[in-house]
Amino acid sequence: MKHNALMKKYIYSGLTALSVVAISIVLFFVLQNMEMFRKAFGTMIGILMPVIYGAVIAYLLSPLYNWLREKLQKLFSQKGRAPTKGTQRAASALAILISMAALLAVVAGLLAMIIPELVRSITNLLDSFSMSDNYVSFTSIVHTLVPDDQLAVEINKLYTQFEQNVQEFIQNYITPYLQNFFDYLSVGLVNTFNFLKNIIIGIIIAVYLLASKEMFAAQATKLLYCVAGPRVGNIIMDNVRYTHQMFGGFITGKLLDSAIIGVICGIGLSLIPGMPYVMLISVVIGVTNIIPFFGPFIGAIPSAILILLTSPVHTVYFIIFILVLQQFDGNILGPKILGQSTGLSSFWVLFSILVFGGLFGFVGMIIGVPITAVLLHLLTDGVNRLLDRRGLPLATAEYRHVREVDEETGEIYRTEPQKQPEAPEQQDNQS
Repeated sequence: MKHNALMKKYIYSGLTALSVVAISIVLFFVLQNMEMFRKAFGTMIGILMPVIYGAVIAYLLSPLYNWLREKLQKLFSQKGRAPTKGTQRAASALAILISMAALLAVVAGLLAMIIPELVRSITNLLDSFSMSDNYVSFTSIVHTLVPDDQLAVEINKLYTQFEQNVQEFIQNYITPYLQNFFDYLSVGLVNTFNFLKNIIIGIIIAVYLLASKEMFAAQATKLLYCVAGPRVGNIIMDNVRYTHQMFGGFITGKLLDSAIIGVICGIGLSLIPGMPYVMLISVVIGVTNIIPFFGPFIGAIPSAILILLTSPVHTVYFIIFILVLQQFDGNILGPKILGQSTGLSSFWVLFSILVFGGLFGFVGMIIGVPITAVLLHLLTDGVNRLLDRRGLPLATAEYRHVREVDEETGEIYRTEPQKQPEAPEQQDNQS
């Protein structure tokens, strides 16, 4: 028996050492060929992008689909009887159809509001920078302020010379770069076409995912318990449910909150007489409000600059209105909809947005907060399990001012809190 136990110990030690060496070699190889792996990973993500879009669309539509399917099953089934397979299929198909129609209606409505407003905004900006209009305005101002006709003529000549210099600068320096601009534009058109193609394929994949999500979930659960076993499988299932609750509650709540803020912004700005670009700015404010913490600033700053080019007075009105709106969202509407969905402190919210925003851009800013909440939950759960096995307390407050922990009993010995020295006046009064 002793010999067998010793042999097992040596075998485990050898396998551990071999695993460490193998992992080190693989890690060294990966670091040496990081660029190749990065390109391969990017290529794989590009190929799977329609599937990713489809999974995201299906996940976002899942609450609406579940609600519609439940209502339709009750509507189609006879009273007092369980729904049949045919009833379930009909309810599922109709729920998918209504969910997709709602998604397309929302997208079409947003495009119908944004595109005409965007074209009109660009046209107005180009008109505001028109040289001929500026020249007419400049000439009228000169004739008003300068009574001497000869001096006015000289000033107009200087302005004409300035305009010619600007045109020469455009021809000599700006025009050569137009070819690069059109190259970038062609690349942008290709990327836009690929994006639209992936979205269309993603919508088709989302239909299949919604129709078969129960089967996929059952297959994944079966594989999980086959590989991990009951004990580890139960732990993973609990964490998966927590992750789903965190992501579903945060993302759907944030989307609803941002949609309400966009509508309120549009109504509020339309009530201000002469406010330009109301629809465009409302959409920008609503979309960027999805990003926690930084969202109001990301949307308000370019919007304020856009309004400033047209009317400085309306810029002041806009800034005041946005400050009031964000106070309403941060203190009343947001907490009412989201509640304590993540439970993260302000530090972790800021940390998650900076890290995931730097890694994944705009999408990272949105998903960074729930991902950080899930990671911290997993870390806390793992730490608590290890502490429980070792017979140590789980409450964080128990580890304040720790001097040492008894190795056998697990009892915590704390340092005595240092007493603050009393002021001289208090010492005299006591004496």
